Amino acid sequence: PVLNAFNHLLARLETSTSGIQRFAADASHQLRTPLSVVSANLEILEGSSRHWTPQERRLIADSRDAVGGMTRLVGQLLSTARADGARISSSADLGRAVRRACQAARERRSFPDGALRLRLPAEPVTVLGAEDLITEQILNLIDNAFHHGAPPVIVHVQTTGAVCVWDHGPGVDEATLPHLTDRFFRAASSQAHGSGLGLAIVHTLAEAQDAQFHLSNRSGKRSGLVGGIVFRLPRIFA
Repeated sequence: PVLNAFNHLLARLETSTSGIQRFAADASHQLRTPLSVVSANLEILEGSSRHWTPQERRLIADSRDAVGGMTRLVGQLLSTARADGARISSSADLGRAVRRACQAARERRSFPDGALRLRLPAEPVTVLGAEDLITEQILNLIDNAFHHGAPPVIVHVQTTGAVCVWDHGPGVDEATLPHLTDRFFRAASSQAHGSGLGLAIVHTLAEAQDAQFHLSNRSGKRSGLVGGIVFRLPRIFA
């Protein structure tokens, strides 16, 4: 009887967790359409021939930034809901996924020359994972580096299946490092705005792809935070 009751409890917990994940995914998906409409309307307003006062233009710009941040947050919640408890077994072109992340980062903000630097191996690198999820991970690491660190931000892809992203900021307190992947966590010293989900999503997506994610401060006299993801390489059978 005790074993049956325990199994029943586990089944209920699994059903409850799945329901929460479905709700988060559905809610995030439904929010995308109205946010897209608001964003499009703001662009129309901003580009209209009406003579806006400086205050009105600031209000429109602030609204556009707020909608952009909310759209990004909704996308992060959707990625988290999809990845929680999932296991990805497909293969991906690591270099292509990382290039897409760098391109998306450049489209999102204006970088000075050399602020974002990508280092790719000469040969393609195939890893176990999903390209869209890898792109999301690297984009989150780049965003985190620019929000909380300092340029230049380096993205280095290795033939071993590892990707490292590091900045040249001050790094973080060693006691804070273990908490950076907690959802909604923000360091007390951070002055940047954000959802506190970026690194948590990187960690969750790494687990879904059976990859290893780690954070550390750069060693020696070099400053900055390093985010590294090691993806598994597919087995090659003779």
